[in-house]
Amino acid sequence: MRKKLKVIHIITDKNIGGAGRWLLNFLSYYDRDKLDVKVILPEDSLLAPEVDRLGTERISIKDLKESSYDKESVKKFKEVFLKENPDVVHTHASLAARMGAKEAKVPVIVNTKHCMEDLSIGFIKKQARKSMYKKYTDMIIAVSEAVKDSLIEGGCPPGLVRMIYNGVKPLETRSVEEVKEFRESLGFSETDFIAGMAARLEEIKDYDTFINAAKEVKSRGADIKFVIMGTGSEEERLKALANEKNLSDTLKFAGFVSDMELAMNAMDVNVLTSKSEAISLSIVEGMTLGLPAVGTKAGGIPEAIEDKVTGELFDVGDSKALADKLIFLRENPEIRKKYSENAKEISLEKFSPGKMCREIEDLYIELYLKKGKEF
Repeated sequence: MRKKLKVIHIITDKNIGGAGRWLLNFLSYYDRDKLDVKVILPEDSLLAPEVDRLGTERISIKDLKESSYDKESVKKFKEVFLKENPDVVHTHASLAARMGAKEAKVPVIVNTKHCMEDLSIGFIKKQARKSMYKKYTDMIIAVSEAVKDSLIEGGCPPGLVRMIYNGVKPLETRSVEEVKEFRESLGFSETDFIAGMAARLEEIKDYDTFINAAKEVKSRGADIKFVIMGTGSEEERLKALANEKNLSDTLKFAGFVSDMELAMNAMDVNVLTSKSEAISLSIVEGMTLGLPAVGTKAGGIPEAIEDKVTGELFDVGDSKALADKLIFLRENPEIRKKYSENAKEISLEKFSPGKMCREIEDLYIELYLKKGKEF
């Protein structure tokens, strides 16, 4: 019988972002007969209670920097790895952890890339990035084909990248009473047609297009309501923009929503207006409920939203096109039904958390054996 591989995951971000949600899905579905998994987090990470809830051993490091590289963090990681003696270190953006793992002679070092690579840097920096990847990483997991392509274009050797889609736990259908109560909390009725967007209120998400589409829809007299779910640095500016466009009766800011499963149940269409996106967990989560989606042709979004199959795609920044598509879906329930059925079926197959975990487990074993190690 093979031994269990000892794996340590590292997330230095103190908030629960895409990487954190990825990790929670992994911890819920990985094969405990194959892997012995621990997690390193900053001492005050918001992810800590969720990791504890899943029964995973957590290692807290005091004063751990959230930045990818910090000289003192390299030393701290190295000390932990020398003590724990893992077979695999799996990082989520932390170069310091990969450097510490290399110095501690950890056999396998893996990194997951949860965002598009920055392609704006020049040739010299790309070459430096390429050298860093080759020196400190045995494999980079790209969460979409778009991310994989951006990594390679950004200087990463093709053989160093493996695409594995995020696995998403299927959401459950909530009661009619719960959905009605949530809608009423927004000021909407149970019969209103609601287009919702759940994402950080940051410039990259381009909420201006969402708000401008809401104005366009209202000016045409179409009966569609809009809701923005999330917080961020753009919140006050976006609220001012919505107020300027007199949208108080049709567009609501829900702020941070703790029960996103209920929120998704309350939507009729899931919208994403991002200028750049690796692949959207909120879109995929909605798909597991059969929620049709409308999104931009940016990054990995078309890998989640299949145009005319599970939803509709439009060009970045084209608020009129977004308005057109929302009105079309509002007026064509049979199309929405088709998209809904396809979305649920495709999401359960393409974005299965079990499938993701099996592919990652196989990758760990493949890389471990390549290093001449035996079980």
